Amino acid sequence: MFRFALEPLLEVRKRVEEAARARFEREMISAHEQAGGGFREIAGLLDGAMKEWIAKWTTADTRRARWFADWRLMRPAGLARQEYFGPEPADLMDAQRRVEFCVNRMVDAIANHKFEQARFYSAEDLKARDHLLRVRRKYGLA
Repeated sequence: MFRFALEPLLEVRKRVEEAARARFEREMISAHEQAGGGFREIAGLLDGAMKEWIAKWTTADTRRARWFADWRLMRPAGLARQEYFGPEPADLMDAQRRVEFCVNRMVDAIANHKFEQARFYSAEDLKARDHLLRVRRKYGLA
């Protein structure tokens, strides 16, 4: 039933392909002959393949992505981070929020040309990042 509906479309496609072939055939053949008759293409393919094999066997596994991450540390698809790993400790979240707060205030101060205030929040940011590092080390995340 559908075949009869598609026959006119297939006929049009066949005519278009024939017209394109007739129009561009001579041009494609001459371009192919000018390029060396295909020898350059084959030589280029072999050269590229050889370089890839050399790179594959002489570079580290991590650089060529021939190793996989530890699957035990990856959460399954479809599970939220908190469902799989559990909630983050409150002091860690507080430390992260403090760093974010200091950065936002510093950016706002710079945007409003309040450079003394920006220096103050820059110093606070350094303290907050130091505290965050200590908290991360406490939980073995640093």
